[in-house]
Parts: sequence; structure tokens; C-alpha cells
Amino acid sequence: MAWLAAGCSPGGAGDVPGTAPTERSVTIETTGCGHASATTGSGVIVGVERVLTAAHVVVGADQLRVSTGGTAVPGQVVLLDRSRDLALLHVAGVSASPVELTQLARGEPAEVLGAATGPIPATVTRRLQMTVDDVRSTERSRRAGYELDVRIDGGDSGAGLFAGDRLAGIVFAVPAQRDATFAVRADEVEAVLEAGPERPHACDPGGSMVVPVGR
Repeated sequence: MAWLAAGCSPGGAGDVPGTAPTERSVTIETTGCGHASATTGSGVIVGVERVLTAAHVVVGADQLRVSTGGTAVPGQVVLLDRSRDLALLHVAGVSASPVELTQLARGEPAEVLGAATGPIPATVTRRLQMTVDDVRSTERSRRAGYELDVRIDGGDSGAGLFAGDRLAGIVFAVPAQRDATFAVRADEVEAVLEAGPERPHACDPGGSMVVPVGR
């Protein structure tokens, strides 16, 4: 399955040539909103002027910049799903063919790309239905995910989990007691990419987090 970025015509997206997974990888740096700390994370270009990342990377952002190919440009949160820990950014000037999604079975190989430490080979050890805390909330939600047999480092959250040219998930956390990584599965990614409508978000200093503009 392929996803076309909202707000982009099928004809325009068709003019973007096929994009290799390594060319989709970006680094995201934020300044803190209110009392929130500055953060560094990773992301995936999923279409024309759209980047997907982990929500906890950008939820406390005042300003954010997205770096690809040595060039850093401003970005803005346009969709924030704190129950899935996923966020969609509008980043002018970045572009890729519509991302194709896939599912992985236990034991299948994959690769974490765009991580701060470089490409990381990984294997799926478990497919999970996780009950986890929502981002910056006391609520808890169920989330479809994978457990991988590698451990990511700081700055790796939001990196893409790829199987070949297809996106299988977004990495978001590590357990405290063992070398492993958790990733949100592609069905959760698809739900966010198709959610709409997009709304620009901005820093609310009182809440130390981004909120929809004009809410």
C-alpha cells in the first residue's frame, strides 16, 4: 500500500521519482516550548513536504528544524497523535515518492534507517499489542508494535523501520532491562497518515507543548 501526502495532487506526486529508504531519512532538532527541553530525533520523508516522526520528539517543540543532505529547514507539526506516539510534519522543500507500507512477521529481518548511529540491522522478535502511556498524558492506550533484537540510542526515536524499500514502522522506545527496541507497526502509521484534517500546531508556553493553532 502506498500513501499520498494530503494536500498534494496525484499528478504532482507522480512526478517524484522512486525514493530509496536512505534518502527518506532526516534528523529533527527542536528548541523547547515553555519548560520543555530541546530534543533531537529522527524522521522519515513520507511524501511531498511531509515527514513522519515520533510524537514525543516534537510535542514539546517551540521551533523545529529538519536536516536532510546537510541542509536544515524549518518544519511545523500538522498532526499529533499522542496515543500512537506519531506526528506528521510539514517541511517545505523536502520531497519523496509516496511511502509504501508493509507488515513484518516474527523472525523477519529489517533495518532501522535514519538513526543517529547509522543503519542498524534488526530482526523482529515479537509482534505486540502494547498498552503504554500516551505522550505527555496520564491516559494509556493500546498500540500495535514490534519488539526488535537491537537497542537504539538517543536521537534515534522517530527513525524508520524498513524492509527493503517499504516502511514497516517507526521506532519509539527501549525497555529498561534488556537490549531491545519497540517500534509502532505500519497499521498504526497508516491510520495517522490517513487521519486528517491537518492543522498547524504551535507552542503553548503555559502547557509546554504544541497545540493546534486557533483551537
